[in-house]
Amino acid sequence: MSSDHLLQVSRGLADLSPAPPLWLLSICRSSCGFCQKLNPTWQLLAVRLAPMVGVASWDADRLPELPEEFGDVRSTPAIFALRPPGTPGANTSSWSAIHYLGSRTLDNLVAFATQHMPNGVTPLHSEEEWAGLERFASERRQPRVVVFLNQTTASQTPAVLRSLASSFSRHLAMGEVRLRHARNDAPGAAWARRLGVADTLPAMVALPPGNAPSVHCTRWTHAGLRRCLVELLDP
Repeated sequence: MSSDHLLQVSRGLADLSPAPPLWLLSICRSSCGFCQKLNPTWQLLAVRLAPMVGVASWDADRLPELPEEFGDVRSTPAIFALRPPGTPGANTSSWSAIHYLGSRTLDNLVAFATQHMPNGVTPLHSEEEWAGLERFASERRQPRVVVFLNQTTASQTPAVLRSLASSFSRHLAMGEVRLRHARNDAPGAAWARRLGVADTLPAMVALPPGNAPSVHCTRWTHAGLRRCLVELLDP
């Protein structure tokens, strides 16, 4: 089974890069039967979540000194969600750790990762929210990127957008409009018609300061969307 996406920690938290904005880490021991049982699932998890979420393993036999962020770990496997310093919802100077105590099935672990992925995407359902995103981007002299989705307002922000918004949070402001069942006079619906994307969902529209809007991306994979954002920032 491939482990190309699974990071084996050798030095400690210094091995974890600040991107992606969320890591799942298992602390295990070679003598732990439950750890051995978890290993195939953990490798599948790394493949399933890449590149939006990093997945890593910590061998407590080789690295017995655990960071204080983990608290008092008394048994293995111990599973944590980790947010790098400075990402949305995290501490400014240290890693934020959330201990997972649920079932260690693949679907439950994916759900745990999705639940704790930072979300830097602004919902745009009112004129006030549109004005707030414009003001935020203007103050930071950043472009706005608005994603139009064929979803209801009750839906969760897609994981790929949450991941990218966090990764690019220092360079752009991202908002989302959910158009399913939206009223024709809703601000998002009016913008979709004005930009010509109402019938071509999903759509990502770049609104650079002082420039005309442009439909910027039709490549709806993590790699494709990331490439579009890089091209927007460095044309």
